[in-house]
Amino acid sequence: MNIFGSIRIFGAVRLKKGPGSAEIVSWLTEALLGSVENMDEVRIELRAKSNKGAAITYALISGELPEGIDLDGNVLVGQPTGHGTYEFTVRASSGETFADRTFALVVEPKLSWVTDAGLAHVEPGQEVNRTLVASMSDGSPVSYALIAGSLPSGVTLSSNGLLSGAIPTEADEDVFRFTVRASAGGKTADREFTFPVVVPPMWVNSEGEIASVGIDEEFSTILSVDSSREVSFEIIDAPPETVSVTQI
Repeated sequence: MNIFGSIRIFGAVRLKKGPGSAEIVSWLTEALLGSVENMDEVRIELRAKSNKGAAITYALISGELPEGIDLDGNVLVGQPTGHGTYEFTVRASSGETFADRTFALVVEPKLSWVTDAGLAHVEPGQEVNRTLVASMSDGSPVSYALIAGSLPSGVTLSSNGLLSGAIPTEADEDVFRFTVRASAGGKTADREFTFPVVVPPMWVNSEGEIASVGIDEEFSTILSVDSSREVSFEIIDAPPETVSVTQI
């Protein structure tokens, strides 16, 4: 005899969950940070990540940063004042685990100009004896060379930065522009200078007595100068009380 029927089974199958993957913190920033120059503004971001997406904190655990540089969170900031290669180790931590990395940062000496680009003017016939100055932060000697433009006639530039010579007495008024290259320790720094030659105003009136008048007699006279530029006048010895001077 055949018996047909069905059996219902109620319940649930429980799957045992195995252990998940461990948290890993890994660095994204390469160990060699490159180079910066002495006293440059530095801002270098260090980056690491957690495979679990956890927030990362950063701490200097060994070595030393360049003088003038601090680790602010994950950013190296400041202005380095030393020279050389600095190695230091930073720990990136998620709170559960961490990763360390030793970084190298090179601080190179900096070559910079001290002399302003605008040089004081000279006059025809005047002797010139001025030194252009650039400075290398590690004290290396600096040499100088004219690389563009021209100096006033009669003036030369030596390799130690000395401008010397004499402006010809017949020189016309002009503004000379020239570029000097400073070199030291394999570095160069260029600066364009302006060097005005100014012809001073010349009195048209003869020196001495300008008028001969009687008491209470009215008079006027014009004092004139010859100049290619606008001229202003300043009274340095006061005239008689009843005499006034007006610039026209």
